[in-house]
Parts: sequence; structure tokens; C-alpha cells
Amino acid sequence: MLGNLMDLGPQVTVGISINDHETLAQTAAFIRERKPIVKTVFSPALDITLVRSIVALKPKKFYLVFRDVLDKSELQESVPFHRFMTAVNGEFASSQTGMVFCSGFIAAEYGNRDLDSVRCPAGTTKLGILPDGSVYPCNLFFNREEFLLGNIVEDDFERIWNNRGLAFFRARADNRCSRSSCALHAWCHGGCPAQSFLLTGDLTTPDPRCMSR
Repeated sequence: MLGNLMDLGPQVTVGISINDHETLAQTAAFIRERKPIVKTVFSPALDITLVRSIVALKPKKFYLVFRDVLDKSELQESVPFHRFMTAVNGEFASSQTGMVFCSGFIAAEYGNRDLDSVRCPAGTTKLGILPDGSVYPCNLFFNREEFLLGNIVEDDFERIWNNRGLAFFRARADNRCSRSSCALHAWCHGGCPAQSFLLTGDLTTPDPRCMSR
């Protein structure tokens, strides 16, 4: 099925997620032959041999993904953002390896200059839309009534885009993180406000993934 999609032409990009050796074994031939994009979620227990094995297959591109946390019990499965970047640029580094993370951390320094003056991408370069047309600042706010911006099927898009609920995300504030010794502190926006809200109930607190350890 994935191979058929890729046969549609160079404008079609196929990506697959691999987070364990079993999945890698099942997809290795496909990666080697068809060169899809491959993503792996970064965690403290990530096996460097898994990453090296994926990179050795020479996918079109390989990305390590900074993990979202939806519940406090999951914090142990993530790491502070600066540790993520250090690891990706250090022991996991290769010419094929890139990073996926929210620009609520850093933006301009990694090519996203349009986002340097805002809190995060929500309401600037992205919106989250459910199958029923409900629109939210991003997917992490799905089904949170207080963040519902409207319905793309029923409402004029300009009305949704100009919703006052997006004002917070479109204005960059000073980084409130107390860890001023962090090498990224001067450039960091404070992390993902959706993660802060989900874990603390407050959009304005520093990202809990960084503050938990």
C-alpha cells in the first residue's frame, strides 16, 4: 500500500514511525528499497543501536521527535528540551538525522524566523481541525471547549482566524523558565503552552518537561 502511494509521483511523501527493533525488522526492506521518511520518538531509554540501524538503511530522511506528554505520569518518558537537543546533536548525530519539536522552544535559530516573534505556531502557521470541522489552536487542545475557535464547515474562516483566543499564541512573552543557566534560555520561548496547560492548567508556566528534572 505505501509503495503504491509512492508510485504516484515525487510530490507524494510517505513517512513511517519506528520505535522498536521488531517494527524495524518488519519494515527494513521497504526502507532500503523505497526510501521513505522515518521518525522515532526520543525517550531516555532510546536504544542508540536502533537509531544507527535505521540510519544505515538510508531513508530519505530520519527524524527524532521530541515527545509530547499528555499526563503527569508520562513525564518520566520525556526529557528536558536541552537534553534532547544535546543528545540529537551528540551521540545520535548523523548527516541524515533531523529533529521534530515545537517552535514554542526555539524558532529563528532553526530556520523558522516567521515564528520568532510569537509564542508558538498555534494560530500563526497551524490550526488543529477535527473530522467534524471543529477548529482549535493546535491538536493538543482537541475537545477542550475553552479553546474551541469555531467550525470550519459552518463558520467563515476569517472569523475563526481572527478569534481572540489566538492572541496569546501570537504574542511572544519573556521566557519565564527559572533555569537561566540553560544554554538555550536566551532564545527559548518557554516551551509548548499546550503542554503547560495540560499538565498544570496554566498556559503561561514553563514547559513541565523541562521543569520536572
